[in-house]
This record gives sequence, C-alpha cells and structure tokens, in this order.
Amino acid sequence: QEEEAKASAKVKNLITEMSHDLRTPLTSISGAASVLLSSPEVSPQNVAMLRDIKNDADSLIIMVENLLSITRIEDDKLGLKTQPELLEEIFQEALQHLDRNASQHQISVELEDDLLMANVDARLLVQVVINIVNNAIKYTPEGSHITLSAHREGDQVEVEIADDGPGIDQDAKD
Repeated sequence: QEEEAKASAKVKNLITEMSHDLRTPLTSISGAASVLLSSPEVSPQNVAMLRDIKNDADSLIIMVENLLSITRIEDDKLGLKTQPELLEEIFQEALQHLDRNASQHQISVELEDDLLMANVDARLLVQVVINIVNNAIKYTPEGSHITLSAHREGDQVEVEIADDGPGIDQDAKD
C-alpha cells in the first residue's frame, strides 16, 4: 500500500511538472501565431498554416489543463473560484477553442435568455464544454448537429450539450 501510494505520488508530480513545463511554450506558440495572424503582411497561404498552428497549440494547452485538473481533482485541490458569469460568454469562449473539425458540424447555442447567468468557475466550465463538444465532433458524422443550451431550473442553471450522432454502443457503455 505504501509503495503504491509513493508510486502514485511520483506519477502525479511528474504529470504536474510536465504540464507546467509544456504550458509556457505552448502559450508562447499560440500567442505568436495570433500576433502573426493579425499582421497585414501575412500571405493567404500562411494564414491557414498559422491558424492550424494556433488551433493545435490551443488544443494542446487544453490537454495540459485537463491533466492538471485530473491531478487536482484526485488530490481534492481543485479550488473552485465561482462568480456570476454569463452563459453566452462561457459558450462563446469554448467555441473559439474547438477542434479544427468543428466546421464540419452544425454547432448552435440556445439560451432561454441572452443574459442568463450562473455562479460558476468560468475557466473550468469552459474546459468541460470544450471537452464534451470536441467529443461530439470526434464521434458524430460530418454534418451532425451539436447544440449547447442552458436554461433556468429553479434557482439553478442547467447546461446541456446534445448531438444527433448514433450514441454509444451498448457494449461500450461499461
């Protein structure tokens, strides 16, 4: 038991260190690509390549954040920082960071009220929405509909992400 706990702690530390080491250069790559994309001297051929670089760097940043979140959850150190946030802004932020195949799907947002707010940790909710929508993009056929919606449910807000894909095979659900 003790050796297993030590091994687990070493793995968590390694993941945390690697994640922090990866985050800085990935953020620099994404930022540099953004700056170059806003430059008027960039040729149309290079714009597409820079967009791919930025999207890939952003995707890797999300993966790094997911790894960090997993270790924080397992250590019960997630440290939620909640405050009132507009759900429309959360959704729009998440939609900016989707997999490059997102354009092959019809993604829509449905809110009962454009000013719908919820007391959430915006960073984590954006991360969750990105993960779920990217999963829908990955596992639904091209042209599928993916809908992000939110509505008031008593004193809570319910967020739903739905797609019209085939769903999970019964054998794979376990």
